[in-house]
Amino acid sequence: MSEILALEWEHEQVCGVKAHVTPGRVRIDRTFVIPKPIVPAGQSGMVRIDWLKPELARLGIFGGPALVALPRDEAIVRRIELPEVSDDELPVMVRFQAGAKSSVSLDELSLDFIPLPKRGELPGREVLMATVPRQTIDEVQTVCETAGLQPISLGLTAAAIAEFVARAEGALDGAGGGESLVVARHGNRVEISVLRRCHLLFAHSARLSDEATGQEAQAIVAEVSRALVALRGALADVKIERAWTLVSAAEHEQLAESLHRRLSCEVLPLDPFASVELDAGVQHAVTDRSLFAGPIGMLLARSDARVPGLDFLSPRQPPVKHDTRKRRAVLAGAGALVLVALLGGYQWMRMSDLKSQVDELTAEEATLDAALKDKAPAADAAALIAQWEADGEDWLDELSELAQRMPPTDRVYLKSMRLIAKSGTAPATIKVDGLARERKDALELNEKFLATGDRYQGLQLTERPAKDVEFYAWSFDKLIRLKPAEPERKEKTKAAPAGKTDSAAAPEEKPAAAAGPAERSAAGEGASS
Repeated sequence: MSEILALEWEHEQVCGVKAHVTPGRVRIDRTFVIPKPIVPAGQSGMVRIDWLKPELARLGIFGGPALVALPRDEAIVRRIELPEVSDDELPVMVRFQAGAKSSVSLDELSLDFIPLPKRGELPGREVLMATVPRQTIDEVQTVCETAGLQPISLGLTAAAIAEFVARAEGALDGAGGGESLVVARHGNRVEISVLRRCHLLFAHSARLSDEATGQEAQAIVAEVSRALVALRGALADVKIERAWTLVSAAEHEQLAESLHRRLSCEVLPLDPFASVELDAGVQHAVTDRSLFAGPIGMLLARSDARVPGLDFLSPRQPPVKHDTRKRRAVLAGAGALVLVALLGGYQWMRMSDLKSQVDELTAEEATLDAALKDKAPAADAAALIAQWEADGEDWLDELSELAQRMPPTDRVYLKSMRLIAKSGTAPATIKVDGLARERKDALELNEKFLATGDRYQGLQLTERPAKDVEFYAWSFDKLIRLKPAEPERKEKTKAAPAGKTDSAAAPEEKPAAAAGPAERSAAGEGASS
């Protein structure tokens, strides 16, 4: 709970309220009235600024935040009409109008305004503008600061009263739709205010003469009439629907009757203490409640403002247009840094991924190298075999050739055949052993394997009489050497199907290999050898 001091800065005295303020709640601890020092007429020189501190000290108040309300006659209050503009443009428009209408430089004034509710469908905007000499504000601030107070708000009593008027009318059925009149008496000073939907629309101040003693009600009604005539000169459609009085209970009855006859409306008493909480000692100490209307209104606004008010220390200002160039530059720089960080992170992730791939490939390469090393002997052996096969003879082709050259089996047949592959420089050889009907049949084999240019280079056949063989009188054996085949012939031989040879090289006679079982047996025996 915040402790705040609220002051009514009257001409002859300062009326104060000490209270604890929280959102939606005001509890008053004490009230007091401090007379101002009397300055003799015609005296010049510095104004005393240290008079408030000892007075507060006697009350046990030694500083803190303060709210100050000035009387209506300290300010110039004027209603002005403006074009239809937004709320953000209102401060500039108001200052422009104030500069055009004021005979005093705006540098010497403190200005604030209250935006007024619209009147039906009428175009434009209305505001209530108030100006206070800066000298007055400086004097109040200096005296308060010398007393240890820190002014946090400085307004007008008429605007502060609107706070508890708004609360009082909120409790009435159908209230708040039109204009209301407020009559407040502070000693000889009378303040007359007109509110439209609880917004301060007009404020007038007057002082009662000493000759009005006993006739205060008539004098106040007369001031009300003059104020309404001035207001209706500017706003012809003003109609007072309700009147409120801030006077003592004895004065209210007489004043209410006079106002009712004059305005033909309901007149109600207004108690500023009705909207706050009071300590037990305060309730009996207060005699003139209207003296504290301004301070209590400012405390209510501080706790829970219901209507717009005036504050000459913090007036309404146009919104500050911040230079966003620096902010945009900072954001652009931050965006660039974020982009660089993202790109750097992406590059780092990419390089990490590539490094992982390189490591995996290196490990795979090492595994394959190890496998190749293990399989190298088998690969070398396979290569040697492949080379041996490439350089060796195709024995199926050679047997086919041999069968074509052999005579028919009824004259000669082979008992055995041995195929010997080449070794080093030694050529491949075929060793045959067989039987012939006659010796000439055996000798004719020399001619078949001794032709000029032939790749079959047979040695001389060795013949001898056969023993104990029916029909075949001679036996023979022969060794045939194979020269390396010429490239063209070898390719041609390999291109032919198995068991067949080029027709130009094959003799017309029936192949010997198909002549009889004896040759097939010999061929089989030679192949197995």
